[in-house]
Amino acid sequence: TINNDGSASATVTTISEGLQYDGKYNLEKLTKDELINTYKNRWSNLMSISLEEMKLSNNREEIVFTEVVKLSLPSITSKVGDDMLLELNSFNQSGYIPPRISDRKQKLELQMAFTDFDEVLITLPKNFKFDSLPENKKLQTKFGTYSMNVEVVDDTTIKYKRELLMNKGVFPPEDYNDFRTFRRAIVKMDQTKILLKPIE
Repeated sequence: TINNDGSASATVTTISEGLQYDGKYNLEKLTKDELINTYKNRWSNLMSISLEEMKLSNNREEIVFTEVVKLSLPSITSKVGDDMLLELNSFNQSGYIPPRISDRKQKLELQMAFTDFDEVLITLPKNFKFDSLPENKKLQTKFGTYSMNVEVVDDTTIKYKRELLMNKGVFPPEDYNDFRTFRRAIVKMDQTKILLKPIE
């Protein structure tokens, strides 16, 4: 939920299953301060984040780890005159771009297949409206598939949906540049913004 001054409050629910469970279940062993630092590092793209509530649930039988974090932010937008720029994907941005290698000799090995599903409901500031919404996008490669969709829910709410499916496999060295291009495109699309304008 975004306020007229660009500040925001949010509830972030993360459900991790399968292999991604392995990277999460140890969170319940952390102290409160360690857990706060973990989330601040996870969302390092957000400035001055204030964590208000953190609930963890570890279902060992079904191998599902659930995190529910309530937080507030002094600002989640960038000012452009009287307008505001909002990044649609604030909580699961990918920043990984492989280094440039001009003449790679080694094979490319992707060791783990996984799928991320993200769905974000964004309540716009009361005195603002969106200028336009980005086009839906889908990128399909041998390394994986990325899709992004944005839709209007009602006059004050939009829904952002993202799906990233990464394949496991071994690829020849000449595929490395294509893989790097794929990852670079993901980073760019994860930073998609919309313009919010004051309602006159």
